[in-house]
Amino acid sequence: MNLQALLRLYNEDIRLQQIAGGIVLPAPQRFHLPGLTGGAAAVAGATVWNKTGLNHIFILNDKEEAAYFHNDLE
Repeated sequence: MNLQALLRLYNEDIRLQQIAGGIVLPAPQRFHLPGLTGGAAAVAGATVWNKTGLNHIFILNDKEEAAYFHNDLE
């Protein structure tokens, strides 16, 4: 599976569509996505960002985890 096919699957996921819809509401929204492993969190974050075009803040456990997440986003 190539990257574009993977991104298409995430883009069509109803849960990520609901998150993207909740983020654009006037009141601040918070989402907790437990259980994502590997690069899944970065792909989910990138998918939601692509749907909204808004800024997002991702809070991770430590700077090592944040560095891996940043690398996955790139």
